[in-house]
Order: sequence, then structure tokens, then C-alpha cells
Amino acid sequence: MLEEIIKRCKMRGNNEEFISRIKEVYYADFPKDFEKVIWLQKGQYLEDVLIQKGILDVNSINKD
Repeated sequence: MLEEIIKRCKMRGNNEEFISRIKEVYYADFPKDFEKVIWLQKGQYLEDVLIQKGILDVNSINKD
């Protein structure tokens, strides 16, 4: 999953300093309370999962 996160960061234009920080904290900040974690599968985006779980209302998203 870390590789996919880094790839997405690069595609979005994040700088190398930001990407190196992501690498540093990826495992160090791993969640301890698994009930409060939303797990994403490879290729999923957080917005899609939030909509699927009913946490985010698709009608409230402003699409231009």
C-alpha cells in the first residue's frame, strides 16, 4: 500500500520532502484502535469508501 500512496503523491505533484515524510511515518503512525480505522484496498480512494459506507453524502459533493 505504501508504494501506491507514494505513486499517488508523485502524480499529484507532491515534492520529495513530503514523500520522504510519508515514508517515515507510514508505519510509525500505524493506528492502534482498529475499530476507528477505515481500511482501503489497493486502488480505492477514501472518498469512494466514505460514500459506500454512508459516511459521506454523495449529494453533498460539489462536482464542477
